[in-house]
Amino acid sequence: MQLKPEQVRSIYKKLGMDVKEGKHHTMATLYYKGKFVFRTRLSRGSGDAKAKDEIRQQFKINEELFGKLRDCPLS
Repeated sequence: MQLKPEQVRSIYKKLGMDVKEGKHHTMATLYYKGKFVFRTRLSRGSGDAKAKDEIRQQFKINEELFGKLRDCPLS
């Protein structure tokens, strides 16, 4: 299953990630209480984002939690 770039950016926003737009990629970094947790990137090219499992692995969470995060109504 592919994710739309808008879905991935929505997840970044939900988590309050620090997002930086680069020339080729959007880099997002998550900090918790000032400490680095993880970093992920999203291609700025046209088309869908990486496969759901690749994004989920970058977030280091299981499928159930990723589904809840993706479907969470918070913005």
